[in-house]
Amino acid sequence: MSRNREIIKSIVQCVHLCRKQSIALRGHRDDSSTDERSNKGNFLAWLEFRIDAGDEPLKKHLETCHANARCSSKTIQNQIISLIGEYIRESIVQEIKEAKFFSVLCDEVTDNANLEQLSFGLRFVDKD
Repeated sequence: MSRNREIIKSIVQCVHLCRKQSIALRGHRDDSSTDERSNKGNFLAWLEFRIDAGDEPLKKHLETCHANARCSSKTIQNQIISLIGEYIRESIVQEIKEAKFFSVLCDEVTDNANLEQLSFGLRFVDKD
């Protein structure tokens, strides 16, 4: 279980780094493992970089696991992004619950495609 946690931690750190640097995770083709010249995407490049930098548990996992257990597919990437988003949302909600004062600001506008767009702003005074 601890080895699996190390592997998932490495994978999540790659997703987090892409988010932190505001770069896309995926390239032209995520499934192009046979063509070395194709752009596999930043996420897979970061995984390769971690392995080259000495992440032995990740290297061993990717070398020995089945193709459907690599934890590097676009589906897994999306699930990790969703989980991080849920964690951030829950953290913000908890801070708002602890706040004494908050306000909600909403504004609606119709865009060029005649679709209504709603912006939602939330301000609060945190405990600090």
